[in-house]
Amino acid sequence: MALPEPSLGVGLLAGAPAPPPPSAVVLRGATVSGFGTSAHDIIDSVVVLRGGTIEAVGPASQVPLPAGAQTLDVSGLYIVAGLTCSPPSTTRLRASAGPGGPVASS
Repeated sequence: MALPEPSLGVGLLAGAPAPPPPSAVVLRGATVSGFGTSAHDIIDSVVVLRGGTIEAVGPASQVPLPAGAQTLDVSGLYIVAGLTCSPPSTTRLRASAGPGGPVASS
């Protein structure tokens, strides 16, 4: 039984080098929350990410966009400050089966 020939498109994609990552990523349009009350929310925000670090956060009218940045429209979404640094006890659940059935605990 002969194997089918690989398609030309697959061969070209497999041999092509990956494009370089953008110099920065911009999240534009979300509401940034997490500062205590909604009075401090930043509506229509810009968040600039570079090298795994948050470089700038603020209203779209006040944060300049870096040249060459990949811009993602996240309008209508919320970005909540601090959730990525939550303690492990809030992000992992352990399930155990007791006499009353499964119980989840942190």
